[in-house]
Amino acid sequence: MSTAIMAASRVAAVAVRYTGGAAIIKISVKGSGRPWENALKTNIVLFGLIVFIISLIITLNIFFQQSYQSEMAEQFNRQQLIIAKSIATSIEDEIQHIESETLSLSRLLAERRLDDKNLDEYVNTAYSEVREEISANIKILDGKGGLVYSSLGESLKPRDSELFLAVKRSSARKVQYHDLLATDRKIIMIVPVTGPQGLKGVLIVEIMIDTINKKFLTPIRAGIRGHAWMMDGKGILLYHPTQPKMVGKNLTKADESCYKCHTSFDVEKKILASGDIGFSSYIAPYGEDKLLAFSRAKIGDMSWFVCVSIPYSEVTFSIRRSMKLHSLLVISIFVATVAGAFALVRINRQRVKAEEKTRHLERQRHLEKEILQTKDYLENILESTESKIMVLDSGLRVKTINSAHERLCNQNKDDIVGRSFFDVFPIATDKDREMIKGILEKCLEGNSHRISNYTYIRGSQPIKPVYLNISINPLILHGEVSGLILSSSDVTEEVSLKEVLRSYAARLEELVKERTDELLSEKEKLNAIVETLEAGLFLVNESKQITWVNRTLREWTGMESIREITLDKIYGGNDLQRAIVNNRMIQEVVYHDFGRRKGYFQVTSTPLVGP
Repeated sequence: MSTAIMAASRVAAVAVRYTGGAAIIKISVKGSGRPWENALKTNIVLFGLIVFIISLIITLNIFFQQSYQSEMAEQFNRQQLIIAKSIATSIEDEIQHIESETLSLSRLLAERRLDDKNLDEYVNTAYSEVREEISANIKILDGKGGLVYSSLGESLKPRDSELFLAVKRSSARKVQYHDLLATDRKIIMIVPVTGPQGLKGVLIVEIMIDTINKKFLTPIRAGIRGHAWMMDGKGILLYHPTQPKMVGKNLTKADESCYKCHTSFDVEKKILASGDIGFSSYIAPYGEDKLLAFSRAKIGDMSWFVCVSIPYSEVTFSIRRSMKLHSLLVISIFVATVAGAFALVRINRQRVKAEEKTRHLERQRHLEKEILQTKDYLENILESTESKIMVLDSGLRVKTINSAHERLCNQNKDDIVGRSFFDVFPIATDKDREMIKGILEKCLEGNSHRISNYTYIRGSQPIKPVYLNISINPLILHGEVSGLILSSSDVTEEVSLKEVLRSYAARLEELVKERTDELLSEKEKLNAIVETLEAGLFLVNESKQITWVNRTLREWTGMESIREITLDKIYGGNDLQRAIVNNRMIQEVVYHDFGRRKGYFQVTSTPLVGP
C-alpha cells in the first residue's frame, strides 16, 4: 500500500507539472493560423507522454518489487540465523548442564561407596530435570570394571569394558566424549570416579540424539514448509523432518540412494568448511530456491551444524501474489490521478491546500494517538511486572516507579516522585550511602552495576528486612545518558534459606565436636582401665613389631621405651610366635623371667581382625 501511495504522489506531481505545461502550450498557440494541427500535435505528445509514464511506472514497480523481495529474503534469512544460533546455543547449554551434573555426581560417588544402596536416589536427584525430556542411560562401573548400576537395568556390555580400560589408561581426569552417532545414534559421556587411592570407578552417561532432536529441532517450523535439520562435523545427517531415510548417512560420502532426491551436496560441504555461523540461498534438488541459515554447536571435540531452511517462494509469496493487482492498481491510480488533476487544479487550488493541511493534521493526531498507545503499553508492562522499577533523572531524583516498587516502599507514588533517591531509599549506614552514591555516579557515565543481597528495611518499625538484587543501568535517550533505571528483585527467601543452611551447618559442627569429645573421654577411660590391669598386655602388627605395651608389662621388663621391648624378650625361648602367623588364638602356660618378675605365666595370643 505504501508503494501505491508513493506512486500516486509521483503521478500527481507529474500531472500538475504537465498541466502547467499544457496551459502554457495553449496560450502559446492561440495566435497560430492552423489551430487544429497544433491541437493534434498536442494530443499526440500527451498520448506519448502518458504511455511513457505508464511504462516507466510498471518498470519501476517491477524493479522495486524485486528489490523488496531480495531485501525481505535477506531480513528473513537473518531471522533464521538467529533461530539457528538460538537452537545451537540451547543444545550446547543442555549438554553442558548434563556434563556439570555428571561431574557433581562423580564427586559425590568419590565420597561414597559404589555399592551404596542409595545409588538410584543419587542418580535420580542429579538428572531429575534432564531425564524428563532427554533419554539418557546412566551406568556406574567399579574400580575393577564391574557393573554396579544401570538406570535402564542393562547388563555389562563389551563396549563398557573397552571404555573402562580407555579411562584407566588415560591420565586425564575430565569428561570425555565418544561419538557413536553413525552406529548407535547416541553420544557417550565418560567421567572417572577418583578417590584418594586412585581410580575408584567410572561413570558412563549415554545420551540419545533422537531425544535432543525431538526437544530442540522438531518444534521448529518456519512458515508452512520451512524446517530445521542438523548434521555433525563429519557430514553425518543427524536429523531431517522431510528426509528421514537420509538420517545417519554421510552427506560427504553419499551413495546412489542419496542421489535419488539430490543432485549434489555442495551446499552441505560448504557449510562444513565454513565458520561457526552463516546464511545463504541455494537451489534445492527439485529446482526451487531456498533460504538457509546455520550455526555450529560445539559439544566437546565434536561439532553439530544446526540448519534452518525455507523455500524462497514461500517468503515472497504474498508479494508475488499482489504484484499483478498492484500493477493494475498503480495504473488505475495514475489514470485517475491524471484525470482528477486536470479537474481539481482548475476547480480549486485552494481546496488542495486545505486538504493537504487536513491530512497533515490527521497524521499528526494519528501520531499522537500512537504515542499515547505506546506510552500506555509500556506503562502496563511496567505495572504488571513483579520487578521493582525506579527511574531517576540525572540529578538522582525519582521520575517514576511502578506498582511493585510502590508496594515495596509502602508509600504512594505521588509521595515519592520528585524527591531525591537518598530521601526515599533506606540506607543503613553512611558507608553504604557513599558506596551507593559512587555506583550511581559511575552509572551516569554509561556503566552498569549490580548489587546483590542488599538489605532493604522499610520504615523505622522493627519489620523483618527484605533482601534485594538491584540492577542499575543508564537511561539513554537520543544517544545521551539522561538518567538511571533501577530494577530490583526480591531474594529474601533465598537469603533466608542460606541462613538456615548456615545455622544447620553450625549445629552439625557442634554435634560432631560433642561426639568427638565423648569418644575421646571413653578412650581415656579405656586406657586408664587397661593401664591398671595386673596382666601384661601388648599389641603386635603384621610385621611382628610391638606397637603398644601397658604399664604392667613395662614394670615386669623394666623397660620404658617401646623400641627396647621385642618378642624375644617377652617370649624368650618359647615358640609362641606362630599365633601371629596362623591368625588363631593360643593359650599356653610357660615359665619365663621378665627381669623384674619371673614365674609361670598363662600366655594368651589373640589375633585382631580388621573390618
